[in-house]
Amino acid sequence: MIEEEIAKRFAELLEKRNLTTYKYTKNCSVSKNSAYNVSQGKNVRIDTLNQICEDLGINLHKFFEYQDKESVTLSEDEKMLIDDYRRLEHEQAIRVKAYLDGLLDLQKSKKN
Repeated sequence: MIEEEIAKRFAELLEKRNLTTYKYTKNCSVSKNSAYNVSQGKNVRIDTLNQICEDLGINLHKFFEYQDKESVTLSEDEKMLIDDYRRLEHEQAIRVKAYLDGLLDLQKSKKN
């Protein structure tokens, strides 16, 4: 699974630079086979990833630090709820979770 995510991230980084895997391999420091393997999510090695990052002018941390395009944008109310939840003590958080589960169960039963 992680190799698929790496392949996806590699493609995103190349796309941002208007590169295809083929174009990237013309002037990169990894072998064409290694670059192709990364692009396909197969046999990904950390040393290859590190070299790709150097080629792209980033580090490994930046490679793995990205936001999924399908991420959800939170409203101000949702952000406030999350902030409030994070300030709760553990026992209080458990109660809030149970309450929400109960509300969702009630909503589900009304739909059926």
